[in-house]
Amino acid sequence: MGRILSSKSSLKTIFSSIVFSAVVQPQLSFAKAPETVGTVELGYSAVAAHKIQFGKEGSKFDYVKEGGQDILFPFARAEVAVRTDDNTRFVFVYQPLELNTRVVVPEKLQVDDVTFDKDTPVDLKYSFPFYRFSWLRDTWSNETTKIALGASLQLRNARIEFTSVDGKKHRSNRDVGPVPIFKFQSVTQLGNGVWWGTDIDTIYVSVKYLNGGRSDVTGSFHDASLKLGFPIVSWLDAAFVTRYIGGGAEGTSKSPDRGADGYNNNQIHTVNFGLALNAKN
Repeated sequence: MGRILSSKSSLKTIFSSIVFSAVVQPQLSFAKAPETVGTVELGYSAVAAHKIQFGKEGSKFDYVKEGGQDILFPFARAEVAVRTDDNTRFVFVYQPLELNTRVVVPEKLQVDDVTFDKDTPVDLKYSFPFYRFSWLRDTWSNETTKIALGASLQLRNARIEFTSVDGKKHRSNRDVGPVPIFKFQSVTQLGNGVWWGTDIDTIYVSVKYLNGGRSDVTGSFHDASLKLGFPIVSWLDAAFVTRYIGGGAEGTSKSPDRGADGYNNNQIHTVNFGLALNAKN
């Protein structure tokens, strides 16, 4: 009888172990899954200033005054943040930046070796999307505020084009390159789920490779935002966002494209207003 009870106890133990491994343990693992927050930010973008020059003898072109960028453009942004432990997060951002206009140039426009005569209708494409991967570490906190510092690696994918409407004249400048960036973030809880925060990515360099170029080009990039957030449901909140995106580069490439001397000077400053939705697991 004792052996039978012992056998039944053993079977019960084995069965319990199987159930725990098959059902309970995966649920515990899922419960400990990293916190993930997905963000979509939508709004509009105003170009505060934007000037460009291709070629040392090229025209200094003002996109706002002469290039039709004196209007509002749609703005969109996607972000995923994963917290791997109590203090560490990884963030991926995709930021489109597409400014396309058509104007009649008021003066002769020289772009590298291509000349657009006065009163020529020209299509202008300024495409400068970027992809950014960031690492953040919480470095200071109190009962309401948390501050994090980190670094980002950004990939630019630029295409800047000038094309006469009749298609007879065209100049395209394209560039792909990585850019290392410093990152700062802070969040302050105001009560009842309301919060405000800042998110800043910034860099200024004048050394090749550090600015993602092939030559000694002075470059800068800044992406800074102020956010006021409020809860909607337990897994979703929203935030009003004011964001500045801008920077530029000036210098001469040592391996210019055909028809170019390699010099370029591109400076842009945009102010963006939007609403962000943050969904978390």
